[in-house]
Amino acid sequence: MELNNEGFYLKALNAFFFRNRKKSPLYKAFQEEFPDLWETYFESLFRSTGYLPLYDLVNEIYHLYRVFDHFKEEETTLVKILEVIKNFEGEGRNNPGDFLKYASDEEAGESDWTMDVPAGIDAVKVMTIHKAKGLGFPVAILLIYEEISRGFKYILDEEADGVQLLKINQQIMKASSFLQERYEEERLKDLVNKLNTLYVGFTRAEDELYIIGVQGKRSQFPIDLLQFMDSPVGSKSAPRPRSLETTQERMEIDHPPAPAQFPFSAVEDLNLEERRRGEFIHRVLSFVDTLDENTESELERIIQRVNHEMKTDYSPEAMKKSLLEFLNHQEVSPYFKPFQGTVIKKEQDFSDARGNLFRMDRVIVEEDRVSVVDYKTGADKEAEKVYVSQLKNYTRILKDIYPGRKVEGVMAYVDLKEMIKVM
Repeated sequence: MELNNEGFYLKALNAFFFRNRKKSPLYKAFQEEFPDLWETYFESLFRSTGYLPLYDLVNEIYHLYRVFDHFKEEETTLVKILEVIKNFEGEGRNNPGDFLKYASDEEAGESDWTMDVPAGIDAVKVMTIHKAKGLGFPVAILLIYEEISRGFKYILDEEADGVQLLKINQQIMKASSFLQERYEEERLKDLVNKLNTLYVGFTRAEDELYIIGVQGKRSQFPIDLLQFMDSPVGSKSAPRPRSLETTQERMEIDHPPAPAQFPFSAVEDLNLEERRRGEFIHRVLSFVDTLDENTESELERIIQRVNHEMKTDYSPEAMKKSLLEFLNHQEVSPYFKPFQGTVIKKEQDFSDARGNLFRMDRVIVEEDRVSVVDYKTGADKEAEKVYVSQLKNYTRILKDIYPGRKVEGVMAYVDLKEMIKVM
């Protein structure tokens, strides 16, 4: 077969993959059936694997396949892949298999793969609700799917005399009032977490918000909320040209009705300003690595930047003074001091054994210990028991990820200048 006979090759490759779809390893069969293709496009790379550093190997792939010539519009993505590989190698890992697992299992946080664009550029940003926390956009399109409630794999019951793992479903909970109470507590806690996530998504839009709900068979959460808000759920009508719309229809599109009140009495009214201020402080602290002689001037610059991002007008001087008092507090400052060999992860997502993602404010990884710092704003400490339980969960996750290291959890009350440690 001639290498320039692309049409013939595509048909031959399609037939080859169909015949050998159950063979392992597939590359050996490919090498035997297409020796010229193997020699030209794979042999040199195959021999280099395990000898060349991963970064250099990927560069060879880029060069051999001329990816920058063939995919000019994807140049930013291709460069980002090299950047992630460089950071991956900086952690002492260099195996292609480890990197593929690192990428496919979402071990890396969203921030590792995010391609930032200059502020103010006319571009569409695609991100998860968690990633969008603290940010605002002129127009936001929120895509939500109906969730199927499958109960809880287990329920963690923490009491003064110890911790229990309870296996409870809707049938088992009927056996006693104790089990029913624990199940309802977990269900309500899960509902509040989901509502908080929706709240973040609903409040990212500055001018226009469009919500697209993918409805299933049962119209469960959160689709039921859209139905309660009298939204046209399930409509698949093709949009008409703007010129055919009446003035009244345009007014209805451009000026949606006031937000409906969610019918959940257990969820207290949210203090919007307090929550907004908390998001602002979290965003500012996410830019702080360590403390040095430039911290004060750098902090003022960060506050101005976040004010611009979030369209807020907090006083840089007052906010800087408050945050400096917090950062320089004798119990807080040790977690912001530079130490050689220390890795600091900010706003990083970590996965538990069930695949649930948890975004941690600040994780400090040292040779023999790991510390997770969780920021809290405001003066209300009524929910401290819930916060401590959440922090304990963080330490359990990090203990699994960094076995053999001492793991410490720290609750940092920014406004109260108080610290609570959880081992």
